[in-house]
Amino acid sequence: MTTKRKKKTRVSKAQRELAKRYRCAYNYIFEKQSSWTKAIIVENNSDDHSSKRVIGEFIKEVRLLAESNRQIADELNND
Repeated sequence: MTTKRKKKTRVSKAQRELAKRYRCAYNYIFEKQSSWTKAIIVENNSDDHSSKRVIGEFIKEVRLLAESNRQIADELNND
């Protein structure tokens, strides 16, 4: 009986850089949030309408920063 090998998916340099930008943007935007907003994001209670709104706005900010050409502060990049 032969075993099938899984194909290794190759991640391009551009994909790695974009993933790094998303991590950095997430960390940067998260640190700028108030304590109650951070608590909502960490708890991620998707049943509550106000939590969905706060999380949605947070995700939008992260996406816009990560996909923009703006530089992200280096002191929060935990790489």
